[in-house]
Amino acid sequence: MFAVAILHCKVLKNLELIPAAVKKENLKQALEFWAEFALLTMLIVPLLAKERRVVINGVSYILQFPPTMSDRDVAAYVYKSIPSAIAGLVSKFCWKRKT
Repeated sequence: MFAVAILHCKVLKNLELIPAAVKKENLKQALEFWAEFALLTMLIVPLLAKERRVVINGVSYILQFPPTMSDRDVAAYVYKSIPSAIAGLVSKFCWKRKT
């Protein structure tokens, strides 16, 4: 699903000859995916904070924090980082110069 969203964004930003209404609808769908991705990311934060290493659908998520840092502090740090991380992904795949 993630790869499809990236491909969708790349195709969308490189299409100039489609009507604005079609492009707007596709952009809306792409942004809905990124919002869902952010939500799903937030849902796994407690597990990530506790385990520090989780495999979901074959993807390894590894958090590297000092062992002395509490799960609560790790989760707080990760929660605070999610919006800017997602915004960075959206910017990278949807709104950078054409490739």
